[in-house]
Amino acid sequence: VFTPMLISKHYLLFVCNFENKTIHFLDNRVYDKNDIDQFRKLSNADMLSTFFDLRCHPTASNILEFQIAVVNFDWKSSTETNDCGVYAMIHMLLFEGSLFSCDDLKK
Repeated sequence: VFTPMLISKHYLLFVCNFENKTIHFLDNRVYDKNDIDQFRKLSNADMLSTFFDLRCHPTASNILEFQIAVVNFDWKSSTETNDCGVYAMIHMLLFEGSLFSCDDLKK
């Protein structure tokens, strides 16, 4: 389940992966490791759990226990850019649950 978000004029993406019991965090920005707890709050795991629970999904309550996995890319940057929305859309287009490559995003 892909959940794009706009936070303080910056687009980022969370992917709830029921197979791996993981919430992947995809972003073109570089963050400190201390931010992972903040990612959990941003991931809306509680809202996803409620959403799927109302639809009788058999593992809806487990979402709250999913681990956050920060996905690393070659094109991550520590500087702000105005094209974060493009990155989020490319991430949704190409991400299949593991590391992926897109040479055009390195340029």
